[in-house]
Amino acid sequence: THGNWVGTYGTKGYVLFANPDNETDTAALPPSVANVTVHRRADESAKATIRAQTWSLLDAGVAALMTPPNSTIAPAVGVKESSNPLACTQTLKMDVELAPGASGPLRTTLYAADVGIMGREMVVEAFDLATLNVVAPWQRVTDFARGAYLTWEYDRSLRLRVSYIRAVDGVDTGLSAVFFD
Repeated sequence: THGNWVGTYGTKGYVLFANPDNETDTAALPPSVANVTVHRRADESAKATIRAQTWSLLDAGVAALMTPPNSTIAPAVGVKESSNPLACTQTLKMDVELAPGASGPLRTTLYAADVGIMGREMVVEAFDLATLNVVAPWQRVTDFARGAYLTWEYDRSLRLRVSYIRAVDGVDTGLSAVFFD
């Protein structure tokens, strides 16, 4: 699928990180999702220390995310980045908080791309947001220059933890989008 998510992912909603126009996020959350927050530690502001970067369609190639329906933003890949190589900053957490009264499972799909083919490798873990208990086996992500989608189906608020393993010259790992179905 590469960056061609429209019609396959995000049928209920999405967040595309680091809009190419101003590096803000482009979001259309479904009614069942109250909030999506990306942070490194639970005690810090979601925007205080998370760096954003955007690659154009020319730079990202097939990994560039399609323009959302009814939007004018350019196809691109934005990313919320870790702060590698600083100690204790190679991990990002994304919390997907369900709205009060939301019921039934929600399919949550994370999208990441290794733009520039920097040999990025990462591990993604899924936790129940309230208990922090593991809810799915971890997934190692490698060879994702053309983009990679990882999907979880869960009926409560979810935390995804993305941890850096390695990359050329210590470049960061990060999140590009999350989709809801």
